[in-house]
This record gives sequence, structure tokens and C-alpha cells, in this order.
Amino acid sequence: MKNVIILGAGKIGRGFAAEVFKEAGYRLIFIDNNAELVNLLNKINKYAIYKIPSADRQKQIMINDYQAFLDKDTESLAGILAEIDLIVVCVFSNAFTVAGEFIARCIKIRAEQQPQETLDIIVMANTLHAGKLLYKEIQKKLSGKYRRYFDNKVGIPESIVLRMALDPSADLIKKKPLAVVTNGYDKLIVDGTAFKGEKPLCSLLEYTERFEACEKRKLYTYNMVHALFAYAGVHKGLKFVYECIEDREIMDFASGALDEVSQALQAEFGFSRAEMDEWISQCIQNMTNPILRDHLQRVGADPVRKLKFGDRLAGPALLCKKNGILPYWTTKAIAYAFLYNNEDDDSSMLLQQQLKKKGINKVAEEYCGFEQEPELVYLIADRYNHVWDYPEGGLREDQNRIKLFKHAWESGFYFEKNYKGCAQCLLLGCKSALGVFNNKVFESATSFSGGMGLCIDGSCGAYTGGQMTIGLLTSRNEEDLKTKNKVGQYKAYELVQLLHDKFCECYGSIICKDIHNRIFGRSFLIRKNEIKEDFEEAGAHLDKCTTVIGMGMYLLTDILIREALISPKDLL
Repeated sequence: MKNVIILGAGKIGRGFAAEVFKEAGYRLIFIDNNAELVNLLNKINKYAIYKIPSADRQKQIMINDYQAFLDKDTESLAGILAEIDLIVVCVFSNAFTVAGEFIARCIKIRAEQQPQETLDIIVMANTLHAGKLLYKEIQKKLSGKYRRYFDNKVGIPESIVLRMALDPSADLIKKKPLAVVTNGYDKLIVDGTAFKGEKPLCSLLEYTERFEACEKRKLYTYNMVHALFAYAGVHKGLKFVYECIEDREIMDFASGALDEVSQALQAEFGFSRAEMDEWISQCIQNMTNPILRDHLQRVGADPVRKLKFGDRLAGPALLCKKNGILPYWTTKAIAYAFLYNNEDDDSSMLLQQQLKKKGINKVAEEYCGFEQEPELVYLIADRYNHVWDYPEGGLREDQNRIKLFKHAWESGFYFEKNYKGCAQCLLLGCKSALGVFNNKVFESATSFSGGMGLCIDGSCGAYTGGQMTIGLLTSRNEEDLKTKNKVGQYKAYELVQLLHDKFCECYGSIICKDIHNRIFGRSFLIRKNEIKEDFEEAGAHLDKCTTVIGMGMYLLTDILIREALISPKDLL
């Protein structure tokens, strides 16, 4: 019989990995740094996994005939490590340093005693690029022949964990202290391309050659909406995930965020709409069971980790932005993560302290890694401040208004991506989304691009195009000159000042080169052809200037709605 080390005997290690690899025909060897847990595993030598996908579907699996050791028990483990066939890592990413030290010990023994044999390490952690993170930690501990063995003979396949393992009730713990209660999800999705040795086989394992797409789909839908439920639910005074699903306002919020990221995943990875609809339905179904009583404070724990660049909250917003989709609901989810205030959570308390000290814009920029994503920071701060302004109604939204925002953003992004010429593309966006357009004004904006004639020291074309649109709606005409009527003129000044201030709030400036510095980290004098090539390679018409036009449309639309110059209901 083959041997598998399950590194981490917590709920996922005992409640998922153990079942999978027992069915695959492996002898289970638990390794943990918790002496009390290891002693209990050896003393009882059996435990139950309760699989409860729904109230009327329950199943119990018994796990026995295993061994358990402390990770520092060098003497007892020496012989076992030489004979191991597979390692499964079931710890949080913040424990990868300790895990890496243990695995490095194992690799050194393998390299000495079985240098021709391969070893695979399956990582079961809800962290993007978990395999790469673990690889770095192991690599630090190896050199010479051990490093060569590691690079040539060791594979680190990542996996996607959709099984939830929850805290059992006090009564169940008293009767069965090792029992694990789960939602019973029966598939572990594994990167089939990363193995160096033979893949384990059993009905609970599903291999994919599209792991990045599957990993991001899971993290950006399942984990994202789980976090959204936690932060919005706690804000509303709820306690459990299933209560959020039963709450109409929170589900509207969740559905909006899921729809945004579904569109982004379809655009990025080629998933079909039907595939995404089925996947999202399954994700929500996994969370609906009231028997599991999945506590929101457990789900929302450690918001600092969940807010990191590329993780379950920042990642979906970035993917939407990249693909020209206004991340309205996903940035709102991030705002609620910053609103999460739990005195028993050190991570939450750290964020609250930083928010008081620095304010939402700076904290969002730092903790989400959005140093060059001013549009996302603006949207997060806007949603965050909206909740503070309307604490009882922060979840309520005018759906027509949001639909118009989305149409406006996505129109501006589309035209800039496909035709270039920022001022004209914003005017085309206004024609498409707002029904405001004049062909001669459009033609007159021909040279306004790139900070006026590509010189970059003038106004941003998105801002200039916005000014011209305001002029079409609040103009002073020749007759007004004769009658000295300045109503339209001063109204235009007022609205342009609003647009100016919103641009400066987002980008720090209305000047093209300053906005370049904000979104690229440098400016590009694009009147020079060789620099224009660098400009394009930096993503100018992928998600940089395209997003500036989208944001310009968003800011302009917001002003025009507030001033009752356009009506979302009439335009949709």
C-alpha cells in the first residue's frame, strides 16, 4: 500500500484530504504541530466525517487505520519520510514557512535514499498561486544535490477545495472530539499538468489541464461571494451564511458581483455563459444549507489576507477592469470588507486603526495593492462613504442607475480600445449610452487626444470630452449673448467644476501626463513614435487609457444624473 502524508490535521486535512486519499488506496499519515491533536488522533484512532449537502441528504464516513506524528518528531519520522509516495499540504498560506521546513527535511531524506524516485506535493489551500508560494519556501531550505532533486523530481500540483469543513456543535465535540462536519462536496480538482510521478486515481479526484482558469473561477466566485456574505451580513446584523442567501438586499448585491465576475471570466478564459451560470448556481447551493450554520465571523476572518492584490476581492475587480466591465458591485464588496469591525479579529482591528489614521483611499490603495489602480480606489471609497452617509440603506441601490453606469463605462472602454482618440471616444460613449451627441463637436475633438495633439501637457481627453458634452447640455448660444443671459454659461461652469474635482479626486490631476504617472508609474510623450510603442506595450489600449475613458464616462454620467440632465429610466 502507498503512503500519503497529510501535512495539517485540521478540518480540511481530516475532513477532506483523508477521505480522498483513503479512497485512492493510500495509508494515511497525519503530521501536525499541535501535540494535543496528535495525541488525540493516536489515542482514538478513528473519527467520523459528516457529509451534509442538504437537510435531507446526510452521510457519515469513518476514517481509521492511520498514524499521526508531530512535525518535529524527527526520530519517528525518519523511516517514514524515505518511503512516502505523496504529500498533501492542508495548511493556510501563513503556515507555508513551517510547512516548507518540514517538506525540505523530507526531500533531503528522499534525495539521499531514493534519488531516482519522484515525489508529488498536492497543495490544498484557498490561496491564489499557492504552489508557487510553497515552492519558494521549500527552495529556501535546499541547495546542492537536494536542490537539484527538488527541481527535477518533485512536482507541486495545486488543487481547488470546494468542500467546507465547519466547527461541530459542542455536544458533538463532547461525544466525538475528532468529528468533522462538512458540506459534503465530493470533488477535489487538481492541476493534472504539474505531476512528476503517477497521478492518484479515485472518484473524488478530478484532473484539469486548465488549472489557472478553474482556480480563478473558484476564488473569484465561490470565495468572493462567501466573503461578500460575511461582510455585508455582519453589517446588517446577520450571523450565518444561509441568512444572507435568504436576504433579498444581500442576494441582489451578491448577484450583481457574481454577474460582473462571470462576464470577466468568460472574456478572459473562454467559459460559456451556460458554464458560468451552472457553476455559480452550484456555488450558492453549497452555501444554502441551514443545518451547517456557517458563521459569518468564521467566513470573514482575516480581512487583510482576503483583500490582498489578486485574492478573492481585489482579484475580481481587477479582472473586470481588465476586460472593460465596470466593477461596481465587486468594489462595493471590497468597501464592505473595510467596514468589517470585529473586536475579536486582529486583522479587522488593524484595518480599522489604519482607516482612522489614513482614510479609505490610502488604505484601499495599500492593502489591495492598487497603487496604479486609481479608478478602483475611487469606486471603493465612493461605496464606503455611501454606507457611512446612509447606514440604514447602504445596501439599497437604484438598479437603473447602475445599469446606466455600466453601459456608460463599457461604451467608453470599447470605443477607446477599438478606435483610440480619447476625447472623441468619450463623445462616442456619450452617444451610445447617454443619447447626447453632435457630429461637428465630435469632429472638432479630433486633435484633443493625448493631452492635446499628443503633447501630454494639456487636459486629458476624457476630461475634455466631458466638458464638451456638458456644453451641449448647458450651453450659452448666440441669442444669449444678445440678451446677456448667462444661466447656461454658469451652469456649465458649475458642472465642469464638479467634473474637474471628481477627476482630481480619482487621478490627482486633469493633465494627461499626470494621469500617465498615476496609472503607468511614468509618462509617455506619445508624439514620438518610438515612445508610442512603449506606451502601447505598457497596456495603454488594453486596460489603462481605456479605463480612463470608462471612468470619465462614469464620472460624467454621475454628474448628469444628479443634475437631472439625463434619466436612467428613460435611457434604458
